[in-house]
Amino acid sequence: MSGSGSWVSYSGGAEVVLAVVLAAAAVAVACAGFRLPLPARLPRPGRAATIIMLAVWVAAIAALLVSVAAYETQVYRAGLAHTPRSDPVTPVTLTGAAVLFVVIAIAQKARGWRVALGSAVIGAAAGPWIFEVPFDLIIMPRTHPVIDPGLWLVLLYGPLILTGVTTVALLSLSPAARVHRATLWCLAGMLAVFAVWGLFGFSYPSAPGPVTLNALSKILALVTSLTLFLPRRAGQEQPPGSSQQARPASPPRAVNSPAFTGIAGDPQPASQPARSSVPGRVRPHSRFLAAVLGSVILLALAAAGCSSASPPGGAPGKAGLASPVWVCRPGQTADPCASDLAASAVTAAGSVRLASWPHSAAASKFACFYVYPTTSLAETGNTGLAVTKEEKYAAIEQAAPFSQLCDVWVPVYRSQTFPSVLKGLRGDQKVMRSTFTTAYDSVLPAWQWFLAHTGSKPIILAGDSQGAAVLIHLISAELDHEPSVLHRLLVAVLVGGNLQVPAGKTVGATFTKVSLCTATAQTSCAIAFSAYPSQPPADSVFGRPGQGVSLQSGQTATAGQQVACVNPAALAGGTGNLDPYQLTATQTAKFPGDSTRLTEPVSTPWVTYPGLYSATCKHGGGATWLQVTSLAGTSHARPVVTDKIVGDYGGGTGPAWGYHGYEYGLALGNLLHDVAGEEAAWQSRH
Repeated sequence: MSGSGSWVSYSGGAEVVLAVVLAAAAVAVACAGFRLPLPARLPRPGRAATIIMLAVWVAAIAALLVSVAAYETQVYRAGLAHTPRSDPVTPVTLTGAAVLFVVIAIAQKARGWRVALGSAVIGAAAGPWIFEVPFDLIIMPRTHPVIDPGLWLVLLYGPLILTGVTTVALLSLSPAARVHRATLWCLAGMLAVFAVWGLFGFSYPSAPGPVTLNALSKILALVTSLTLFLPRRAGQEQPPGSSQQARPASPPRAVNSPAFTGIAGDPQPASQPARSSVPGRVRPHSRFLAAVLGSVILLALAAAGCSSASPPGGAPGKAGLASPVWVCRPGQTADPCASDLAASAVTAAGSVRLASWPHSAAASKFACFYVYPTTSLAETGNTGLAVTKEEKYAAIEQAAPFSQLCDVWVPVYRSQTFPSVLKGLRGDQKVMRSTFTTAYDSVLPAWQWFLAHTGSKPIILAGDSQGAAVLIHLISAELDHEPSVLHRLLVAVLVGGNLQVPAGKTVGATFTKVSLCTATAQTSCAIAFSAYPSQPPADSVFGRPGQGVSLQSGQTATAGQQVACVNPAALAGGTGNLDPYQLTATQTAKFPGDSTRLTEPVSTPWVTYPGLYSATCKHGGGATWLQVTSLAGTSHARPVVTDKIVGDYGGGTGPAWGYHGYEYGLALGNLLHDVAGEEAAWQSRH
């Protein structure tokens, strides 16, 4: 399963426990290699046992194929399918299995082609599963299927592990298979590599560190299978008619256990002559060991090649993860999120005074992960991974203010372009799924890198529009079932993403553990809303479940669900005044659809309008929304928003979109105040 999906890394001390358990297992197996009387034959099953074994093996494979097909079908229908993550270790597995087949076949050719071919097939099949069975047992608790996790975890991993166990058991069908000391030592080496990997959380092999550990452990598993077929040294068996006096038969020793009983009818060596001392003669056993060494070197080179071919993104960092491209990150030079935040407040009377932001003296103790909204009007499906002026502008406008409260991280990702979003909203779900999948999958490496480089700091997630949709799916897939990460979540700010909850409830549906925020003292909660001046129309892009932007994150359900609304101006409910913060440059120029513009002289890059808007959550006609009302009406001094989105977005305007182009800024001061309150509550409890 390592190549078809991903899992959540071990953290919060669990990685140390895992490493200790695996190291202890490695030591135990290595000691067995020293103390047990080896080599020892594997037991040969009888005819009935063989038939049962093969039947169970075939049934397990069939059950696995059916389960995987059924699960993938459900995931696709739910709109949650993702493009496969990079899997650089599969070439090592395939190359290793092929080399293993050839080497075993050559090593056993003296026994006849039937035994040689059968042993080669069984050994090549069992080798990868010697790795896969313990590997799957390790990652199974950290894997969370996106559809019915409890059910599918059993239906997928049950047949998978049974297939692995029965495949390894097929080794007993070969009369050539024997357990040697090298067998147990190689197996111990594989477990030791697992232990090292465990120290780094047993993270997914998407970067050079985990890729190398994955490949090395798989090579050791293949060599473990290979050592089962070590040939006997030349001269162990007495040739017919030999005049040499035969010694009493000395068969390979067997372990005092039913698991290692002798094999009836297996030819036994008649003598053990002294080692050859003829100069220049290489014994068959030495040739075999040379072949093994060559195979290991070949596989190591393949692993190194795959590791160097893994996706670039920077030098390896902590936990073996490579750095993605960042718009903002702590310590970065020319960081847009470190821009000037000086602000002025324009009152209803037209007076101008300096304004301050909500802030925290402990900002460096918290980490913010922000995902920006749709920024590109290009006709392609997704953007590239270069930092453009659009991403910088979005970071300045929406992420930079959070620098008053936390270290801000803003990854570059392959966001959906606006034309591809519009195609999806107009009914082309194939485009919507494929482009959103590309966007989401490009955020995952940055998220993993962020987790690895922020220690145990509490996390604030923030996103607008497409960014919120990405975070909704990220929380559902990567946090909601992972206690070690979930306990770090302080709050998720999800503006314009259509987070869905059961009607009248604060948790359920999309999230099972992350509830809606109802107080500033609450943590591991979400603030989510979409703003409209009145009830959204039937074709609204936001505020209605199972339609519009809900389709981006695969939230297709409608029955019994509603779109979440948390009033950032009054988390406990009711009406509150909004604290809008806008870039001054967006307020002084008149755009199509705007009836007013800022005329007062403001010299700061930011401007705020205290007491201009109030907000309250409303529900009606199947929609849920944050209703924003102008308290002062239209004023010559302070511009009032309309449902016309600023800019030439070719269709992203009008009542169906509401205040989507403004809602983040309209509530920005409130959101910062809410996060500051939650940070204070966190610090008081920790």
